[in-house]
Amino acid sequence: ILCVLFFAGCNEEMASAPGLRSPASPDEAKFLQGMAASGQNLSPEIEIPLGKNISIEFVLIPSGEFHMGSPNTESLRQSDEGPLHQVKISKSFYMGKYEVTQLQYNTVMGTQKDCHLKGDNLPVEEVDFFEVNSFLFRLSGKYGLKFRLPTEAEWEYACRAGTTGAFSTGETLPPAQANVKGKSTSPVGTYPL
Repeated sequence: ILCVLFFAGCNEEMASAPGLRSPASPDEAKFLQGMAASGQNLSPEIEIPLGKNISIEFVLIPSGEFHMGSPNTESLRQSDEGPLHQVKISKSFYMGKYEVTQLQYNTVMGTQKDCHLKGDNLPVEEVDFFEVNSFLFRLSGKYGLKFRLPTEAEWEYACRAGTTGAFSTGETLPPAQANVKGKSTSPVGTYPL
């Protein structure tokens, strides 16, 4: 699954807001997003049209600091999840709001991707390194913007959204919050952000 599409288009560093660092509540995270957008004259969310009434939505992720990894005391912690360390994301960036859908991927590529589970609003799956790079290259060329996948730190920073638990939902991941069964994919946007 092409889980995220990343648009690095913010060249200005955001002036940091004093006292607002991870962990943050969802309201604080939304406030930081608004401050970052306003301070850089950017929109908190943007939509890139692909044609035929198809688009990709992006959300602004404000610059900031967070603890990357997990503490030794976290239940089910894997050895490669540490050590817990402070990371600074120095520039705000836009990240895809949802996984790239099969319809979005097929529209950009001009072909029909043969996915295991088929559906326009399902995430594109079984995309190899070369296909991802081709997709990003075509999208970048079409708009003259730089699209890329996020670094591991950018990905974790965005996923944590100011939280410090094992999951962004806390210490557990309830079925109402994510597809935890793992037997099939779900249409993008099915679960709360």
